[in-house]
Amino acid sequence: MSSVLQSFAELNEMEILALISESMTNEEIADKLFLSTKTVKTHVRNIFEKAGIRNRVEAAVIYARYVQLSD
Repeated sequence: MSSVLQSFAELNEMEILALISESMTNEEIADKLFLSTKTVKTHVRNIFEKAGIRNRVEAAVIYARYVQLSD
Protein backbone atom coordinates (compact mmCIF):
# COMPACT_ATOMS: atom_id res chain seq x y z
CA MET A 1 0.00 0.00 0.00
CA SER A 2 2.76 2.49 0.81
CA SER A 3 4.18 2.05 -2.69
CA VAL A 4 0.83 3.16 -4.08
CA LEU A 5 0.78 6.23 -1.87
CA GLN A 6 4.41 7.00 -2.72
CA SER A 7 3.36 7.09 -6.37
CA PHE A 8 1.29 10.19 -5.59
CA ALA A 9 4.27 12.30 -6.52
CA GLU A 10 2.38 15.52 -6.49
CA LEU A 11 1.76 17.05 -3.10
CA ASN A 12 -1.68 18.08 -4.31
CA GLU A 13 -2.67 14.47 -4.86
CA MET A 14 -1.81 13.44 -1.30
CA GLU A 15 -3.52 16.54 0.07
CA ILE A 16 -6.60 15.81 -2.03
CA LEU A 17 -6.62 12.21 -0.82
CA ALA A 18 -6.60 13.48 2.77
CA LEU A 19 -9.53 15.80 2.04
CA ILE A 20 -11.47 13.01 0.32
CA SER A 21 -11.04 11.02 3.52
CA GLU A 22 -12.73 13.91 5.35
CA SER A 23 -15.77 13.46 3.07
CA MET A 24 -15.18 16.72 1.21
CA THR A 25 -16.69 17.14 -2.24
CA ASN A 26 -14.63 18.13 -5.27
CA GLU A 27 -16.08 21.63 -5.03
CA GLU A 28 -15.15 21.93 -1.34
CA ILE A 29 -11.63 20.66 -2.04
CA ALA A 30 -11.26 23.14 -4.90
CA ASP A 31 -12.31 26.03 -2.66
CA LYS A 32 -9.99 24.96 0.15
CA LEU A 33 -6.94 24.51 -2.10
CA PHE A 34 -7.67 27.44 -4.42
CA LEU A 35 -7.93 25.15 -7.43
CA SER A 36 -10.56 24.79 -10.10
CA THR A 37 -13.08 21.99 -9.74
CA LYS A 38 -11.79 20.56 -13.02
CA THR A 39 -8.24 20.38 -11.63
CA VAL A 40 -9.49 18.57 -8.53
CA LYS A 41 -11.45 16.12 -10.69
CA THR A 42 -8.30 15.42 -12.69
CA HIS A 43 -6.30 14.77 -9.51
CA VAL A 44 -9.04 12.51 -8.14
CA ARG A 45 -9.12 10.53 -11.38
CA ASN A 46 -5.31 10.18 -11.30
CA ILE A 47 -5.39 9.03 -7.66
CA PHE A 48 -8.07 6.45 -8.42
CA GLU A 49 -6.20 5.14 -11.47
CA LYS A 50 -2.83 4.92 -9.70
CA ALA A 51 -4.25 3.08 -6.69
CA GLY A 52 -6.88 1.02 -8.48
CA ILE A 53 -9.54 2.75 -6.40
CA ARG A 54 -13.15 2.60 -7.57
CA ASN A 55 -14.78 5.09 -5.21
CA ARG A 56 -14.23 7.71 -2.50
CA VAL A 57 -14.86 5.25 0.32
CA GLU A 58 -11.96 3.08 -0.84
CA ALA A 59 -9.82 6.22 -1.08
CA ALA A 60 -10.67 7.15 2.52
CA VAL A 61 -9.85 3.64 3.75
CA ILE A 62 -6.48 3.62 2.00
CA TYR A 63 -5.63 7.04 3.43
CA ALA A 64 -6.70 5.99 6.95
CA ARG A 65 -4.46 2.92 6.77
CA TYR A 66 -1.59 5.07 5.55
CA VAL A 67 -2.03 7.44 8.49
CA GLN A 68 -2.09 4.51 10.92
CA LEU A 69 1.10 3.06 9.46
CA SER A 70 2.88 6.42 9.60
CA ASP A 71 2.18 6.96 13.28
